[in-house]
Amino acid sequence: MLIWKKIIEYNRVALKSNEPFLLTRYIGRPLALPLTWIFDRLGWSPNQVTFLNGVFWLVGLLLICIAPLKNDWFLLAGGFFLFWGSVLDIVDGGIARLHKKGSLNGAYFDLVLHLICNPILPACVGYFLTRFYDMPAYLILGIFATAGGWGFSQAARSNIVLQDPHRTIQLANGSEKTYQTLLLDNNIAQASAYTLDWKNILKKLPYEFFFPGNVYIFPASITIDFIVARISSYNGHLLLLSTFIVYTSALFISIPFRVRREFLLLKHFEEESNSKR
Repeated sequence: MLIWKKIIEYNRVALKSNEPFLLTRYIGRPLALPLTWIFDRLGWSPNQVTFLNGVFWLVGLLLICIAPLKNDWFLLAGGFFLFWGSVLDIVDGGIARLHKKGSLNGAYFDLVLHLICNPILPACVGYFLTRFYDMPAYLILGIFATAGGWGFSQAARSNIVLQDPHRTIQLANGSEKTYQTLLLDNNIAQASAYTLDWKNILKKLPYEFFFPGNVYIFPASITIDFIVARISSYNGHLLLLSTFIVYTSALFISIPFRVRREFLLLKHFEEESNSKR
């Protein structure tokens, strides 16, 4: 009973009260809660958990790439590591909030992992599907989609923001909302104010399909295909293929719109900085 009360206290202190992503709020955080308690009891620092998160993601991506075509257990293991890596991505922030050890270095380390792993996820899935279906087009589509998966435009924006001393001070001393607005997207920062009615849920979920949905939908598709193959004569990856085509096509189409939106936001930052000089 004392352990349960302690976990409830962890839930109050460690988990964000303004979590903007519904998938994270209702799937990731409940799973992260006991892990936050465990890793904290083991004395792990936030950066150590972030490093483990990165290892999980990279192992998951590697397993998807090298998965034998006739042994889908490797592919299932890849989905497992991807999913639980995303849970660890929540745990590190929880420990940081528990001990008030949040830092710009930790935030930057976390961001770098996203800038590496999120873009190459569709390329890895595309490589596996190319091998499985003997269709090079899937790998090409996955590579083209990398720029939309927290790719080049997001990296450019983060680089510009972090080189601005005024913005760096804002990040170091700011709130979670400040971090989300500067390094991610103002729409994400405002999302936590949404009332959870069906209209707003349906409005938000399409955005979450790309992030953080990518680390939920691909493991889910892999798992469902695996189960279907075990209970029927079907031996393909139809759901994974369908998810991949929708995901990468939408990402690729969105690239020019994202680049324009982020450029206009950076232009706003520049004008704001000039007005304060």
